[in-house]
Amino acid sequence: MIAAGALAACGRIDFVLAHDAGNALDADAERAMWKVDGVVGSSGNQISITAAAGDLLVLDVDPGSHPDEVVSIADDTGDVFAMLPNGTQMLNGDVGFQLYYVEGARAGQHTISVTMASGMSTGLVVWDVAGIATSGAVDTVNGTSEAAATTLPETPEITTSIRGEFVLAVATLGEGFTGLAAGSPFTIDSNLGGDAFSHLADASAPIAAYQAIWEQQPAGTYCSAIAGFLTAP
Repeated sequence: MIAAGALAACGRIDFVLAHDAGNALDADAERAMWKVDGVVGSSGNQISITAAAGDLLVLDVDPGSHPDEVVSIADDTGDVFAMLPNGTQMLNGDVGFQLYYVEGARAGQHTISVTMASGMSTGLVVWDVAGIATSGAVDTVNGTSEAAATTLPETPEITTSIRGEFVLAVATLGEGFTGLAAGSPFTIDSNLGGDAFSHLADASAPIAAYQAIWEQQPAGTYCSAIAGFLTAP
């Protein structure tokens, strides 16, 4: 959202988790299907993450000023970020967030520079995920803009196509993030700027309908999206 240590329009800047989400085992090949190798968050216009060859990178850009939107994204490795389908969602008449991705990333450190229309800084969160298809990885993406005020912001549902699909969920909240709803199958990756960034925790989850539900206090408006990515064949 805005510079670290300051209050953001949609909440406070707090923590980002970098963690290993565990492995899913393919019943036939008995091999790891996907693994979250890192999650990094930053307030500014540049962020860095290290990837292995062929990894999936997903970038969330959460404008720190309004109105604002992405003008360009440059990755110093030469990888090109594409916008996810339904990757822009709106909140209070402005862009709430924009989601981008790279399939089959180059190995090494990626320094990603984001230029905003306002010239101002922005909130950035990037995921590095191993074991995802290097082409045709995007399965389903659903989003909602201008959602009514609630203490339980949620994504739409998506139905996965394969067991162990990687499912990512994000939301820009009108009030401050306070956690996941009770019984949620998702895990928290970040609450940068008081917003919500999560993924489905079970890397061997069965084919089913999934949605992320978080908590915010007090009740506030929000926008959200949920995306499913297919694993490598």
